[in-house]
Amino acid sequence: MIFIGIDVGTQGVRGLAADECGRLLAGARREYRNVNLAPRIPEGWREQDPRDWWDAVCAVLEEMDQEIDVRKADTICVDGTSGTIAAIDEDGEPVCNALMYNDVRGGGGKGIPKIMWLKEHYAWGTAGGSHAAGGDAADSQDTDNAASGSGRRIHRFVHQADY
Repeated sequence: MIFIGIDVGTQGVRGLAADECGRLLAGARREYRNVNLAPRIPEGWREQDPRDWWDAVCAVLEEMDQEIDVRKADTICVDGTSGTIAAIDEDGEPVCNALMYNDVRGGGGKGIPKIMWLKEHYAWGTAGGSHAAGGDAADSQDTDNAASGSGRRIHRFVHQADY
């Protein structure tokens, strides 16, 4: 049996593969390209591009695949940084940068305050059933996300490990 553990951390991704006796079979690590997007963002804001997480996970698995066949893993477990929230569209793509666990928006708390901040600053919901923040003016934008410029709406909020 092969067990793979993936840690999507603050600085990068680490992966290990072990057998049922706990023997290490493979391991890899990949740092993110952009750990924090400061100084382009205000003091206290901590963001990362969720696509960097995915790219690093893929790179770690590809490196481990040189030592073992990762497709034959019996179990893969993924964990991530507590309190980091990503907003994704209906296709599972990020609408904006993820808010990290230590971001001060929404009062600096974990989870719900950050979600409320994102809901207030980005359009969310489906086109035609708008839940955009800001009342009628934001509702009239329908599929235009003025805050991000992406034109996509938030469909769901996910934890870093779920992205």
